[in-house]
Amino acid sequence: MPKRILVVDDEPDVLNATILILKEHGFVATGAQSGKDALKFLKQERDIDLILLDYFMPEMDGLELCEKIKSDPETRDLKCALLTVASPADIGEEAMDRLEIVEFIQKPITEDFISRINKLIKA
Repeated sequence: MPKRILVVDDEPDVLNATILILKEHGFVATGAQSGKDALKFLKQERDIDLILLDYFMPEMDGLELCEKIKSDPETRDLKCALLTVASPADIGEEAMDRLEIVEFIQKPITEDFISRINKLIKA
């Protein structure tokens, strides 16, 4: 059964390119352009193996979205990873630990992207 990934990014080109790369490697990938859209999607669909979150988004950044996901009993066990241009120092180690962010992947996507995704889903 293909693994399901939700990609959350406010930039349509980045969102669509990431989804395309994931689909080309056999994943079922869905996108949301905002934290609000992601939460709406997760109310309907909880069978997700990984959520890739951008950090810099208007209205609700990636950490705020992750906090909402982790505070909901229905979604708290979902794995969240950051896919962002931010640096780990921008995010902070404490926040990443507190929110159980499983990985930090810096944009642009590099050739090890799919192997990192596979490791996260298997973990």
